[in-house]
Amino acid sequence: MIDIIQVGLETSKSVKVISAKSKEIGSAIQARLGRGVTYTHGRGGFSNEPTDILSCVINRMEENKIVSIIKEIDEGAFVVISDVSEVSGGNFKKRDIH
Repeated sequence: MIDIIQVGLETSKSVKVISAKSKEIGSAIQARLGRGVTYTHGRGGFSNEPTDILSCVINRMEENKIVSIIKEIDEGAFVVISDVSEVSGGNFKKRDIH
């Protein structure tokens, strides 16, 4: 409750996901949350294997839902969620999914 008072309901979060199922996770995020995703090509530091890194910006109220979507598809996905101080440009508006 203190969080809502201090930072409000509309603060943003950056989500990064590394998974062998990044495309499937991205499609589910787009279909179920109405959020766009971006894929960046990466390489595992230990495995040296190529991988896609999925990035998405959400509002704080969507955090639990996106974590559920990710875990449903890949329980072992590496997920980093960070606070974002400002979002501008691009197409951040949530797409109507209904």
